[in-house]
Amino acid sequence: MNQSDWFIHLLFFFCPSDEKTVTFSRVSNGASFGADQQLLDQLNKSPHFHLKEADLDECQIIFVFCTINTRIESDVKAAMEQIPESAGDKPVILVVMHHKRDIDFTTTRKNWKEKYEHVQLDVEVLFHRTEGGLLRCEKNDQAVREIRKKVEEKWSKGGEKRGTERGEKEERKKEGRGRRRKGGERGGRREIKEEGGGTEERKQEGGVKEKGGHESSRKKPRTETAL
Repeated sequence: MNQSDWFIHLLFFFCPSDEKTVTFSRVSNGASFGADQQLLDQLNKSPHFHLKEADLDECQIIFVFCTINTRIESDVKAAMEQIPESAGDKPVILVVMHHKRDIDFTTTRKNWKEKYEHVQLDVEVLFHRTEGGLLRCEKNDQAVREIRKKVEEKWSKGGEKRGTERGEKEERKKEGRGRRRKGGERGGRREIKEEGGGTEERKQEGGVKEKGGHESSRKKPRTETAL
């Protein structure tokens, strides 16, 4: 092992990664000339998560790589129908793949989430056989950024932590409002009791004064002094 290998080994040993493993399964409906794997490799450069392929029963996400051969709608429908029924309600990231060499190629963007309820995100990428798979272009870079953001928000450690903290803050706010509401109700009852008690005390004081006044109005017997 050379010096650089030792350095990398020590770096991983003393600086453990915060990555969270996110499992996925993939469905493909056509030849992509390695573009699907290239896209996954780019996603795995994220410092927040690591994608690991797993069986359909154990995965968290299903990637559907849809190669457009004829018409977009029919090709997407065919790709989505390849998802087994056993997948249930597992979330889907749909990657629509256009076999084009033109980096400026555009098409009418459809919101596939409205048609397929399990689709959490849909992106479009460009690839070509003569280019060895994915093209180096802004469209593909944008697709990678969108998928990374979705995975980090929904499945990575950071996303779960933010969601948990948000939930805890809301719970604390609700508890605080409940305590203040209960405290106000107790205070109101205490004031009512104190006011009622004051009325009784005033009645008692009135009775004592009346009794005292009656006793003072009696004539005391006169005592004669012997001469």
